[in-house]
Amino acid sequence: MLFVRVSPPSWGGAGGGVDRGARTLSLFLFLLAVALTPGISQKAISPDEILAGARQDAGVQAQAGHLEFARQVNPRLPFVDRVSLRTQTDRLELQRQRYAARISTNGIREIRAERRYQQANLAVVESRQRILWHEALAIRYETMLSHRLAEQDMELQHQLVLVFEDKITVLKTRAEAGAEPDVEDLIEAEYNRDEAALRLTAAELFLQETCHTLVLLTPGADSGLVLITAGFLPPEKLLSAATSLPGQAPVHPEFLEKTARVARIEAQYEAEKARSVQLLDFVQIRHDNRPTEPLSRDISFAVGINLPFRGTSSYKMAELKIEKNAAEVEAMQEKSEAERRTQDARAQLVSLDAQYRQAKQHVDENLATYTLREAGSGLVSDPMTLLRAKELLLKRKQRLLNIETAMYAQYLNLLDWSGAMSAEPLVNYLSDAR
Repeated sequence: MLFVRVSPPSWGGAGGGVDRGARTLSLFLFLLAVALTPGISQKAISPDEILAGARQDAGVQAQAGHLEFARQVNPRLPFVDRVSLRTQTDRLELQRQRYAARISTNGIREIRAERRYQQANLAVVESRQRILWHEALAIRYETMLSHRLAEQDMELQHQLVLVFEDKITVLKTRAEAGAEPDVEDLIEAEYNRDEAALRLTAAELFLQETCHTLVLLTPGADSGLVLITAGFLPPEKLLSAATSLPGQAPVHPEFLEKTARVARIEAQYEAEKARSVQLLDFVQIRHDNRPTEPLSRDISFAVGINLPFRGTSSYKMAELKIEKNAAEVEAMQEKSEAERRTQDARAQLVSLDAQYRQAKQHVDENLATYTLREAGSGLVSDPMTLLRAKELLLKRKQRLLNIETAMYAQYLNLLDWSGAMSAEPLVNYLSDAR
């Protein structure tokens, strides 16, 4: 981002005029170099495009592929479990060989229970995809907000650097004009300038980092990406936007996954129960090769029936009951945690909104703002008074930006823990026109 500095009112003195002239020339040369430099291109991109890129997130795509594979495979428990052929020699005579074909089966009740288990398992995979998509959206929301707030912070730090530079210039000009130099003020101004310069550098680096992250998160974007922030939801409307969210109980994707896991364990328990009460074990047909007997006496049928004794199944079912109870406890804890965090985010947002409005009033109605307005009409001529007023006004704006940053953080927490962030249909909750 390029910051064009508007020159302050003339303080008087030759030194200040030469300094402003040098800055103007440097700025002109910089703009000319940018205009003549080839290969510099910027593409504006909207928040909607960045959020839509969550569909193409690597983790979301991988889970979607796994989900599609699971749907295509669609395992089904067959009625026939296995077919075996058996042979037995009678009296060690090959002519009296016995042959048997046995078909082991799965019960109808077991087949239906296994089908429900497969559907429950598929629901777990789907809930996992929702979690990954939710996380992908959260990263994009956070990065976009960080990018916008970093731009504002960088502009404030840039203006503070200019204020402290002008302070140094005025103090040096007064010393050159024969006035008694205030060494302590000069030392303090240089220190404040260096501190603001360090914060400006950190803000610039962070802005570059967020821009690089946005490029990685947006399919088809290049390094010249420029985020469109004109339609962003202003901090004054965050509380009303949070209040207008759906009022139902929080449905966080983690809770949905844990609920799906409970349903899967329950389906597994029902499948094991159906397996333990299966009556039909096998159907068998046998042929005894007796050359002297007619064919009607050589063929026999057999049916195997399971007695109502569960055996190992009772142990497995007891384990599944314990596992289901533990999963239900985890789901209840997840729901309770989501509700607590959602309520906490709402309360924090209410408190921060009150602080923001008070800080905004201080910015609009403080004496420093009045002093700068009076400077435009020529009623205030002391440069140090004007610079001090501008410095304090910028610091008030910095405090306001800090409160704004905390408000957006709580707003994202509310969207996250309420589950609204990834709820269908997808909504851009940072848009003022939604």
